Amino acid sequence: MRPAPSQAANLGSIRVAPGLASCRETKMSIKNHDFTSLVCIYAQLLPRIRETAKQLGYAVAIHGTMQRDFDLLATPWVEEAASPEELVNAIRDQVGGFIIGDLTDLGRITEEPTRKPHGRLSWNICWGGKPFIDLSITPRQSAEKTIGW
Repeated sequence: MRPAPSQAANLGSIRVAPGLASCRETKMSIKNHDFTSLVCIYAQLLPRIRETAKQLGYAVAIHGTMQRDFDLLATPWVEEAASPEELVNAIRDQVGGFIIGDLTDLGRITEEPTRKPHGRLSWNICWGGKPFIDLSITPRQSAEKTIGW
């Protein structure tokens, strides 16, 4: 039975926003992908990315619409979280992509992160073609250095 247009679709533990009908009834498996929808591609990747991040002490949240790229925000969740570089490399390996880092020097590709406000580090993980992951990682801090609590 097809969900009402006002309801979000549910792909296992992944909720897809209303209006993204191309994923709604697709039972995702290794042999059944809807490659016309980036949302469906990203929905396939998210559980693997989250499990990889969890093993390294990070939580991962979606930030964005998933219409162009897959904006993800990773934040350290435990005191012993791995380095941001370990995380981005592990996610790259998990999804079989390659890293494009800082693009300020447009004459070359580097794996150095783009530095963002408040210490965030950002990398793109690509496969070639249209889909890519835009991963921002918040810096690690010890509990003693946390202010305002």
